[in-house]
Amino acid sequence: MDTATAVQWLSPMLAWRAARLIFAWIMDRACPRLRRACGAPPLSAKDQAEVTTRTFYAVQHSCLSVIGGLLCWRTGWLTDAEAFYTVPFPHAVRPDDDGNAVRLFYQIQAGVHVESAYVLFGNVLREGGRSQRMMLIHHVATLFLVGASWVAGTFEVGAVVFFLHDVSDIGIDALKLSRAWGAGALTQALVYLLTLVSWGLWRCVYLPLHVLSPGWNEYYELCVVQLVPGDECSYGLAALLGLMALLVLHVVWFVQLLRKGLRELRGASSSHGSSPTTIPDMCAPHDSAALRPKKS
Repeated sequence: MDTATAVQWLSPMLAWRAARLIFAWIMDRACPRLRRACGAPPLSAKDQAEVTTRTFYAVQHSCLSVIGGLLCWRTGWLTDAEAFYTVPFPHAVRPDDDGNAVRLFYQIQAGVHVESAYVLFGNVLREGGRSQRMMLIHHVATLFLVGASWVAGTFEVGAVVFFLHDVSDIGIDALKLSRAWGAGALTQALVYLLTLVSWGLWRCVYLPLHVLSPGWNEYYELCVVQLVPGDECSYGLAALLGLMALLVLHVVWFVQLLRKGLRELRGASSSHGSSPTTIPDMCAPHDSAALRPKKS
């Protein structure tokens, strides 16, 4: 990797880190003023940090959803699975406008996920890995797919997976934000329902039907029926198994999200040592350093 290429891949990581810090600085000043303007009492330090974190993620995921959605829509990847299962593997990005857009999109996504992994690593050092095990598994699988899908020439599939991750996470961001802000019960209920539908459709329906099922069919045709030699089968199998691991995590988190809603509808108490209002962090880890009370 030459210097110019290294800069292209490292720059988004540093840019997202700087953006998070600048955004936190702005929110520390803007949020109390907005609360006063709304006639609401000041937030606690913990809720203030949570509002800042979830607003940042909501903006981030919204921007990435627009970028990824436009890219995948223009290329037909959102609706036509045959368009992105291009063989042989690996193959290079086309040197045209779409190819440049795909490369830039991957560089931005790599920066986002590495910066998020940095936050998660800090949480592990402070809190231990046990409480973060689901997030650790998810980030390892996602970072593996980022690198492997690029190297293996399955970047079309990777772009679609990035998009469905981002667009479904907006609801989670909004749900956590509404709770930390202290929104009314009706608002939180509406946000929860929209989040549940969005998460279920994108991650538990769209992913297996549009990405995994065509992928396994393509793998079977190439590697079982045609017995294609070379790296196509090994690359394809690694990518599909990685996607299957993500799907399992998505289903587990969807069940947790559903159970959380059912507990609240039943008016369950937190007598078992953990609050029933806890929402899984999904793909956007909280920053435990920001949530810790500041020393006076």
